[in-house]
Amino acid sequence: MCTNITCGRKVFTESTPGVPPRARVTPRAKILLADAVLDGDRSVSAVAGDYGCAWHTVHDHLVVVADAALGDEPEPVAVLGIDETRRGKAKWKLAPRSGNGDGWTGGTPDWSI
Repeated sequence: MCTNITCGRKVFTESTPGVPPRARVTPRAKILLADAVLDGDRSVSAVAGDYGCAWHTVHDHLVVVADAALGDEPEPVAVLGIDETRRGKAKWKLAPRSGNGDGWTGGTPDWSI
Protein backbone atom coordinates (compact mmCIF):
# COMPACT_ATOMS: atom_id res chain seq x y z
CA MET A 1 0.00 0.00 0.00
CA CYS A 2 1.41 3.39 -0.93
CA THR A 3 1.26 5.90 1.92
CA ASN A 4 2.43 8.85 -0.21
CA ILE A 5 -0.54 11.19 -0.70
CA THR A 6 0.77 12.58 -4.03
CA CYS A 7 1.13 9.13 -5.58
CA GLY A 8 -1.69 8.19 -7.97
CA ARG A 9 -1.09 4.48 -7.60
CA LYS A 10 -2.30 3.08 -4.29
CA VAL A 11 -1.48 -0.62 -4.64
CA PHE A 12 1.69 -2.15 -6.07
CA THR A 13 2.41 -5.66 -7.20
CA GLU A 14 5.94 -6.94 -6.93
CA SER A 15 7.22 -8.90 -9.89
CA THR A 16 10.42 -10.77 -10.65
CA PRO A 17 11.52 -12.77 -13.68
CA GLY A 18 10.27 -15.94 -11.93
CA VAL A 19 6.97 -14.45 -10.77
CA PRO A 20 4.95 -12.32 -13.20
CA PRO A 21 2.79 -9.48 -11.86
CA ARG A 22 -0.58 -10.51 -10.37
CA ALA A 23 0.34 -14.20 -10.59
CA ARG A 24 -1.16 -16.50 -8.00
CA VAL A 25 0.81 -19.49 -9.26
CA THR A 26 4.38 -19.31 -10.53
CA PRO A 27 5.20 -20.63 -14.00
CA ARG A 28 7.46 -23.25 -12.41
CA ALA A 29 4.62 -24.47 -10.19
CA LYS A 30 2.30 -24.71 -13.20
CA ILE A 31 4.84 -26.92 -14.97
CA LEU A 32 5.11 -29.13 -11.89
CA LEU A 33 1.32 -29.45 -11.69
CA ALA A 34 0.96 -30.43 -15.35
CA ASP A 35 3.86 -32.90 -15.12
CA ALA A 36 2.33 -34.49 -12.03
CA VAL A 37 -0.89 -35.17 -13.96
CA LEU A 38 0.64 -36.20 -17.28
CA ASP A 39 3.80 -38.03 -16.25
CA GLY A 40 2.48 -39.30 -12.92
CA ASP A 41 -0.73 -40.63 -14.54
CA ARG A 42 -2.80 -39.06 -11.78
CA SER A 43 -6.13 -37.28 -11.71
CA VAL A 44 -6.42 -33.50 -11.63
CA SER A 45 -8.15 -33.54 -8.25
CA ALA A 46 -5.49 -35.81 -6.71
CA VAL A 47 -2.69 -33.50 -7.84
CA ALA A 48 -4.60 -30.45 -6.62
CA GLY A 49 -5.03 -32.06 -3.22
CA ASP A 50 -1.34 -32.95 -2.95
CA TYR A 51 -0.19 -29.46 -3.96
CA GLY A 52 -2.80 -27.65 -1.89
CA CYS A 53 -4.59 -25.79 -4.68
CA ALA A 54 -7.98 -25.92 -6.36
CA TRP A 55 -8.63 -28.49 -9.08
CA HIS A 56 -9.42 -25.78 -11.64
CA THR A 57 -5.95 -24.30 -11.15
CA VAL A 58 -4.42 -27.60 -12.24
CA HIS A 59 -7.00 -28.12 -14.99
CA ASP A 60 -6.60 -24.64 -16.49
CA HIS A 61 -2.86 -25.09 -16.95
CA LEU A 62 -3.31 -28.65 -18.18
CA VAL A 63 -5.58 -27.34 -20.94
CA VAL A 64 -2.85 -24.88 -22.01
CA VAL A 65 -0.26 -27.68 -22.12
CA ALA A 66 -2.61 -30.03 -24.03
CA ASP A 67 -3.56 -27.37 -26.59
CA ALA A 68 0.11 -26.66 -27.27
CA ALA A 69 0.91 -30.37 -27.63
CA LEU A 70 -2.07 -31.25 -29.83
CA GLY A 71 -1.62 -28.39 -32.26
CA ASP A 72 -4.12 -27.95 -35.07
CA GLU A 73 -7.31 -29.80 -35.92
CA PRO A 74 -7.01 -33.53 -36.69
CA GLU A 75 -6.98 -34.80 -40.27
CA PRO A 76 -10.35 -35.51 -41.88
CA VAL A 77 -11.67 -39.05 -41.45
CA ALA A 78 -10.84 -41.24 -44.46
CA VAL A 79 -12.72 -44.40 -43.45
CA LEU A 80 -16.05 -44.37 -41.65
CA GLY A 81 -16.64 -46.82 -38.83
CA ILE A 82 -19.77 -47.74 -36.90
CA ASP A 83 -19.50 -44.66 -34.68
CA GLU A 84 -19.57 -42.31 -37.66
CA THR A 85 -22.41 -43.98 -39.57
CA ARG A 86 -25.03 -45.11 -37.04
CA ARG A 87 -27.81 -42.58 -36.58
CA GLY A 88 -30.25 -42.47 -33.71
CA LYS A 89 -30.83 -45.01 -31.00
CA ALA A 90 -29.58 -48.57 -31.46
CA LYS A 91 -32.35 -51.06 -32.30
CA TRP A 92 -31.78 -54.49 -30.85
CA LYS A 93 -33.58 -57.46 -32.38
CA LEU A 94 -34.12 -60.89 -30.92
CA ALA A 95 -32.30 -63.51 -32.94
CA PRO A 96 -34.61 -66.41 -33.81
CA ARG A 97 -33.48 -69.63 -32.16
CA SER A 98 -34.57 -73.15 -32.56
CA GLY A 99 -34.79 -75.38 -29.51
CA ASN A 100 -34.95 -74.19 -25.93
CA GLY A 101 -34.25 -70.69 -24.70
CA ASP A 102 -35.80 -67.42 -25.70
CA GLY A 103 -32.70 -65.94 -27.31
CA TRP A 104 -32.05 -63.54 -24.43
CA THR A 105 -31.33 -65.84 -21.52
CA GLY A 106 -28.34 -68.13 -21.21
CA GLY A 107 -30.15 -71.22 -19.89
CA THR A 108 -29.16 -74.49 -21.46
CA PRO A 109 -27.20 -73.95 -24.67
CA ASP A 110 -28.72 -75.17 -27.92
CA TRP A 111 -25.93 -77.17 -29.57
CA SER A 112 -27.94 -77.75 -32.76
CA ILE A 113 -27.15 -74.30 -34.16
